[in-house]
Amino acid sequence: PVDEITFFVKAGTQPTNPKDPPVDPQVPVQPSSTSQVAVKGKVTLPGNYDFSPNMTVRELLIKCGGFLEGADLNSISLERSGAKRTLRLPSDNDFILQAGDLITVDERSRPKLFVTVDGSVKRPGQYEIEEGTKLSEVIKMAGGFNEGARTDRIKIYSTGNEKPREIKFEEIELGYRGDILLQPAQTIEVPGPRVEATLPFGPKTRSVVGALAFLFLIGS
Repeated sequence: PVDEITFFVKAGTQPTNPKDPPVDPQVPVQPSSTSQVAVKGKVTLPGNYDFSPNMTVRELLIKCGGFLEGADLNSISLERSGAKRTLRLPSDNDFILQAGDLITVDERSRPKLFVTVDGSVKRPGQYEIEEGTKLSEVIKMAGGFNEGARTDRIKIYSTGNEKPREIKFEEIELGYRGDILLQPAQTIEVPGPRVEATLPFGPKTRSVVGALAFLFLIGS
């Protein structure tokens, strides 16, 4: 399954004449002192390969074992005699190579992923993450918890109308549960210290003050 078999036309024995018109006007044909072509980047077997007349990009890529995961097929650069151009597959599969060419297969750029940390942490804000980033790692990015933070009431909000997920961070620290894998665009909310309403006077003081106020009203 998924194997690809390619039959090549047998090449002639005469090397390409450097005086012939170039295949691409932006990349001039010039004599080369080497009889190899090179490939590097996101391929299985990067390195130097013996050049044969009329060798194509497809043929070279098959020789080097094909692409690795993450290769950008729309950003394959060809360097020839100091000049560079971009090859795009599959339209440039049959592009004719020359001795001394260098093919570079770049890695596909990934979109940046972010989560937001809000509440009782030292540095609230938005943080870039990679696939597989965990809650404890993002808390470290944010500088850790503030004193008195309600780490037993951490909430993770996801996009959409999903209810927030409530986490007790102590259970992660103690190994009672696994760390939480985060997803892009989530918001981690760390509540601050619990504020309890307090009165300036104790119960006994309030009773004395109330009695004095009552006597004052009677006397007046």
